[in-house]
Amino acid sequence: PFTEVYIHGYVLAADGSKMSKSVGNVVDPAGIRLKYGTDALRLGLIDGRAAAINRPYDESKTIAGRNFANKLWNIARFVEDKLAGKSYDKPKPQTAADHWILTKLQHLTEAMSLDLDKYRFSEAYDRMYHVVWDDLADWYIEASKNQLNETVLVESLKTVLKLAHPFAPFVSET
Repeated sequence: PFTEVYIHGYVLAADGSKMSKSVGNVVDPAGIRLKYGTDALRLGLIDGRAAAINRPYDESKTIAGRNFANKLWNIARFVEDKLAGKSYDKPKPQTAADHWILTKLQHLTEAMSLDLDKYRFSEAYDRMYHVVWDDLADWYIEASKNQLNETVLVESLKTVLKLAHPFAPFVSET
């Protein structure tokens, strides 16, 4: 009945052994979800994973996922604050920075589409993480504080939230 099947590896205990209730090394996902959030747990589990490879659970990756979700939230708050309820149809790039970020996001969309089509979830997330964190947040948003282009800012946020949605549906939907 299936034409394709994705096989993921086990999530092992932190020491690399198989999780077992009798041994007592089971990581409770409900506790992690309450502590860091569901999106953070999802991001932490996908970060650095490869198909069919067993990997130990690493809480630092969940913390990094939480930090990324916070970064998305802060970008959205910044854009929302600057727009004050306005809406835009098309981006109108005016500066080299505007063209640069739109090009970066277009390349990211194309690369992530290929990754997701080939079930390379970790690679797709890693690409998105670096463009959002390094290029959009650390560079373009900072440049926008001096020379604001609302249309490009809105388009950037829309694109990033669409790309983040498979990995962080709760924060991207909110």
